Amino acid sequence: MERIAAYRPEQNSPKRPFEIFAGLTRRHYSAEEKIRIVLEGLRGESGIAELCRQEGFNQNLYCRWSQEFLEALRHVIAPHLQESELSLATVAAWVGISPQSLPR
Repeated sequence: MERIAAYRPEQNSPKRPFEIFAGLTRRHYSAEEKIRIVLEGLRGESGIAELCRQEGFNQNLYCRWSQEFLEALRHVIAPHLQESELSLATVAAWVGISPQSLPR
């Protein structure tokens, strides 16, 4: 059986192996992309798992984005509502999405 040699960078190699791949694994999403993705998920046309698979990221990230989006939206809408009316369900209804599609 032939033995495979371990990776040994040349002495003058500018980067180590982990540095070569460090920037290739993560994508950075703009605020507009995050809002588009969250609204698409909240509309409920397809499942969250399917949406995340299509966009190429984990469902945990979607959940965090949706919670941040709804909290920010609540702060924007708060001056227009009375304190007793302020809830995520009210915010969802105001935006036009189903309260059942809100993250729990």
